[in-house]
Amino acid sequence: MNDMAKKIYVCISIVIVIVLLLFGKGIMKYIERNAEYKIVRRLETDYVYYDRKITVDDLRQFDHNTTYEEMVESLGKENGRWGYGGAWPYYELYDGTYAICYCLSGTEMEQITIVDKKEKKYVLLECSDKWIMQ
Repeated sequence: MNDMAKKIYVCISIVIVIVLLLFGKGIMKYIERNAEYKIVRRLETDYVYYDRKITVDDLRQFDHNTTYEEMVESLGKENGRWGYGGAWPYYELYDGTYAICYCLSGTEMEQITIVDKKEKKYVLLECSDKWIMQ
């Protein structure tokens, strides 16, 4: 193989690698956005993707007087429901964690817990009744 053929081969190889990397990232983003389920604090939950960037700071505006309807008006529809029975709404946060909001339609906010796929990280808004799900 002469020098020119080697250069062409290297250039083509580099282009193929770059295209595969870009295509691979696009496929992963597509799969993530179109997932119907997510694992949130060890439970498989329903999931709907929304193109938004919610942060913990966005949740700090809420207190025990905030209604479910006010929360949805401020943040938009929840990404899914977490838990058994009441199935609390949760929001996917920009950093990859989730905010479980203990508040159902027609009720006021009881607690906001920040979790990841496996465990509770911390409580952002503490519940006044200690019997609520820990």
